[in-house]
Amino acid sequence: MSFLKIKYSSRLLLASVLSGILLLAIACGSDTAPAPAPAPYVAPTAVPAIAPTAVPVATSKPKTVPSTSGPQKGGILRFAARPLAELKTFDGHYRSMFGEYHTNYLLYDNLVRLDANGNINPGLASSWNISADGKSVDFSLVKGAKFQDGSDFNAQAVKYNMDRLMDPEVQSPGRAGVSAISSVTVVDDDTVRFNLSNPFRPLLAQLTLQAGWISSPTAVEKYNAYSNRNSDYGKNPAGTGPFLLTTWEPGQRVTFERNPNYWGEGLPYLDGVDFIGAANEVKMAMIRTDEADLMELSPWAMRELKKVEGNPNVKVILLPSGRHHYVEVDSNWGALADKKVRQAMGWGIDRETAVDIVFDGKGTPAYGPENIGWWAYDIDEMKKIMDYDPSKAKELLAEAGHANGLTLPMWCRGDGEAEKSFCEIWQAMMREIGITLELKMLPYAEIKVARAEGLVHMESFWFTPRGDIHGRFAAQYHSTGWGNFHKYKNLEVDALLDEASTIFDVAKAGNMYRDIQKIVVSDAPRLFTAHPDAAVVTTSRVQGFEYASDMILRMQDIWVNK
Repeated sequence: MSFLKIKYSSRLLLASVLSGILLLAIACGSDTAPAPAPAPYVAPTAVPAIAPTAVPVATSKPKTVPSTSGPQKGGILRFAARPLAELKTFDGHYRSMFGEYHTNYLLYDNLVRLDANGNINPGLASSWNISADGKSVDFSLVKGAKFQDGSDFNAQAVKYNMDRLMDPEVQSPGRAGVSAISSVTVVDDDTVRFNLSNPFRPLLAQLTLQAGWISSPTAVEKYNAYSNRNSDYGKNPAGTGPFLLTTWEPGQRVTFERNPNYWGEGLPYLDGVDFIGAANEVKMAMIRTDEADLMELSPWAMRELKKVEGNPNVKVILLPSGRHHYVEVDSNWGALADKKVRQAMGWGIDRETAVDIVFDGKGTPAYGPENIGWWAYDIDEMKKIMDYDPSKAKELLAEAGHANGLTLPMWCRGDGEAEKSFCEIWQAMMREIGITLELKMLPYAEIKVARAEGLVHMESFWFTPRGDIHGRFAAQYHSTGWGNFHKYKNLEVDALLDEASTIFDVAKAGNMYRDIQKIVVSDAPRLFTAHPDAAVVTTSRVQGFEYASDMILRMQDIWVNK
């Protein structure tokens, strides 16, 4: 196996041996106006501490691949994907499931693109200019691009898409990320202006995601899809992207073929992409038996990598990510409304052991929402606020009036053995400090329903990074955030988040986000546990894959060595 790894530092030493209770659990479970910004603007993002070039790690000698003068044309990429039942629509404005990112990045281009370093690069916008007061952005668009239905891409199309995205009647899940946009104006066919209600530094980063996908207005109107998430446009998408949807058998098969009229010079390299839905264990077997070319490995299933150790036909790419796994609690409910109870739980987390056991050591302990090497992170600051100290945890619990113990319900994703082990380890750690967790293992779809009904007050969860730190922080910690499931509210955090988003001075904004983290960690509405690495496994033929810093797979630039 060619083992590629992007790593900031060596792995932390193995944590102390688990207590007898924990061992048993493991056995059973698996400002001011901002300064003008230059154009093109490079957003202050979560930038890795080293270059993203993968460095070989000593393993068995990889299989020799014939050299070429560059990328080769042709071939079908067989992508062993998440279960295809997760794919509900190909209308980009209605994307709601994570797996839909993978398909939609083939169909749609973004106005701007995110690279592995967290930089914002041109996409359908060839350049842009941010006004001196930060309240408008002019995008110069590429010329000659066409939608897959043959209609022209232009400024009018961008305005149509943004108006649709922002229309409350449409109810697009992507609307929240661009709430700072007050209107969009067509300057000329090749120039569009985004007018903002206030300066908003994270705008460009948001446009690398769902908000930046541009559909053909002609196609949307053809299928009466403007505000209908169930329209036939979701089955007949037309973006400007490098691939065309050719087959969709819901839950069974999805295939794409090269867009012969793609505007990107020389792209795509592949003739097509086939999606094959499978569980992690099955996906790994498909890579080993050459039935698939590329798969994304769930962090819960890192042990699967042992199956390809020494395999010269397989490559593994690891990315120390900003993804964090945690337990979210309802700070407005019962005993959890007492900060000392929540803090006691935080001091009772043996994070190093959790990384070693649940994620097979491939990751780092999480002392806050950000990870080592990422923007606005200081591990020493975070550990002063909350570290692993069972004695302190017990003291806090006693001060809260629970010296004789406390029982709490915890809802857990029961979709896989490894996910269960996360909750079982958490259960064992909490038992050590006097808290009994009653685990409710259910598929996540059922947990979402129960949460909406107000039944869930504590649950295991995870969140991925965004192209700008604000995208995640605002979603999770602002009282109006879409990802703030249990209505955590701290007015100081709200004010800091609102102001920080307007600041283009990275150092100044960074200090504000550090302050936000300190408050959030101390308030403990989320109990951070681990930052597992991201992993992609490919056959040795696959070339050109590069992780974007938000961990979402983009496969447009991949080619295969035939």
